[in-house]
Amino acid sequence: MVICDLAFEYASIGMALLTAEGQVIQMNPALCALCGYTMDQFESRPFFSLLTPEAQTENLLQFTQICVEKVTPYQLQSRIIKANGCDLDVNIRVCPYKGSSQVDLYLLQIEDISDRVRAEVKKKHFEHSISQRLSLAVSGAGFGIWESALGSDRIIWDAKMYEIYGMNPEDFDGSVRAWRKLLHPDDLNLVDERFLALTQGKVIELFEFRFLRPSDGELRYIEGNGILELDPEGRPHRLVGMNRDVTERRRAESALLKAKRDAEDANQAKTVFLANMSHEIRTPLAIIVGYSELLGKNIPFNPQTSRWIGTIKRTSLQLELLVNDILDISKVEAGRIDVDRRDLSLRQLIFEVEALMQLKAAEKGILLQFKTEGVLPRTIESDAPRLKQILINIIGNAIKFTQQGGVIVTLKLVPGDQDELCLAFVVEDSGLGIGPEAATKLFVPFTQADGSITRKYGGTGLGLSLSRRLAQLLGGNVVLTRSSPARGSVFTVTIHPGALKASDLVENLETYQMPPAHMVFDRAFSPGLSGFRILVVDDAPDLLALVSFILETEGALVSRAKNGVEALNFATDGSFDLILMDLQMPVLDGYAAMSMLRSRGCQVPIFALTAHAMEKDKESCLEAGFQAYLTKPLNTEKLLLTILEFIGKPLAQKKGSPPSSDRAQTLGA
Repeated sequence: MVICDLAFEYASIGMALLTAEGQVIQMNPALCALCGYTMDQFESRPFFSLLTPEAQTENLLQFTQICVEKVTPYQLQSRIIKANGCDLDVNIRVCPYKGSSQVDLYLLQIEDISDRVRAEVKKKHFEHSISQRLSLAVSGAGFGIWESALGSDRIIWDAKMYEIYGMNPEDFDGSVRAWRKLLHPDDLNLVDERFLALTQGKVIELFEFRFLRPSDGELRYIEGNGILELDPEGRPHRLVGMNRDVTERRRAESALLKAKRDAEDANQAKTVFLANMSHEIRTPLAIIVGYSELLGKNIPFNPQTSRWIGTIKRTSLQLELLVNDILDISKVEAGRIDVDRRDLSLRQLIFEVEALMQLKAAEKGILLQFKTEGVLPRTIESDAPRLKQILINIIGNAIKFTQQGGVIVTLKLVPGDQDELCLAFVVEDSGLGIGPEAATKLFVPFTQADGSITRKYGGTGLGLSLSRRLAQLLGGNVVLTRSSPARGSVFTVTIHPGALKASDLVENLETYQMPPAHMVFDRAFSPGLSGFRILVVDDAPDLLALVSFILETEGALVSRAKNGVEALNFATDGSFDLILMDLQMPVLDGYAAMSMLRSRGCQVPIFALTAHAMEKDKESCLEAGFQAYLTKPLNTEKLLLTILEFIGKPLAQKKGSPPSSDRAQTLGA
């Protein structure tokens, strides 16, 4: 061996000894393993013949230069071809070496760097890919890029920036000063503040400013931000940022905001219209219902006349129900209807619904049957008026469209969502039935199965839609379970009954003692209003006369006022026991009259007597200080019952003394 150095023989990296001509004199086992050649195969062969053709010329020249200048050490990166034909990236370190023969020799250390080269290539490819994607993202987002050396007046734009500002490169001198001249004067301070913050290294979020486009003078909106870049030594170097034209977005936002305001205005206009419609319909309707009741009680009995009066009253009540449905569906759609969940007796609820529906079924000569399946709760947590409204709608529809046979209402508990039980009312009839096509329109407001049904049976198509919306508010639904023409229909109403207790479940609701029914006004036992002084205030002369007559019939001493000013003149001295006050009146409305009476020390109970029947009207009345709220059309018995219940008049009470009760009452007639 020319070199008897164990370090050469057992080195972990490839090593070779070369002459100045590049001939291999000796190579260690590590290099043989790296290249896949034996020492015999290298005899009389130049080492550089192992290199790829691209690397041979350059590396051979470098090696020759080393030999001439005796430079030590020297490194070069190259690529060799292994015995199996594969390329291998290597790092070659060349060192001049003096052997015993004093002939110039050169020691090569060859290290495999393939993994590192592949990693660098992969990294460069990744960085290039990221750069391309970032460029694509910036371009796709509409951003232009700008940069400015710190402390310099020069600003460099990319092509997108010129496009954003509507300028050509020859139109812009590249100065910050020229750019500032484009900006809206009112936004200069904002932009200067952001630039100053940038130079101080603060992070600037996206912000908006305006500029006047030179080409057409149009005001445009720009969204921009920036950062302070540091040089390799960590010193502040330059400002870099992005701009994007957001004018169209601002216009769209403005249009959307305007549309929202328009929709709110339209919704408010609809609410006002519905309130006015309710008032205008309820006032004459109250007169019709009231006088029909008086006619029925005060004219000699005559079968035909009684039928006519009954027809007037019945159709008037149908009109009232129609108005109520329209108001309710409007409130549901506007999200302004609330449910008042309270504990209530299920048997009491069914009793009241059944009592009302049996009358309708008897009029048509069909059977109405209520039955139960399995255990049921004695009490549930729900909104009694809304639940009754749903059941009356669904059962009423079943009765209306059934000519023969009957209607069966089955109560039972059924599985609901999340393993909770729902209370179901299954309403089955033997009526007209519904075809598949018509069934798709059932729950669309103001829509019925077809025109012939509308003409024959009446209605607006609100009942089912309203019932479904209300049932959903109560945690359930209304669905058409099955139906076929001429064979009847089955509708299922479900609600969430609240928390159910095993101790509250019974097999038969009939075995549970029903709570007392609501008090019913019995004229035979009424103490009357004899001697009580009541002021009635209303701008509708017919209604004023009607209410006065009803109260005078009960013995009250009634005074009349047709607006708030007259009411003030009458009531300031506190000589009345009760005031019934309309709300909407000329000259001075009911709210203002009531407020002025109170400010003058009048403590007489004042009831709101109004055709405004929306929920907010009731809340406004009670918050304003009215002791009770009654809606038109009036029911005579409910009117008298409310007055008697509120003032709590015992027969022995001194006439004219102020009432002791301060309870606020509400009663929708």
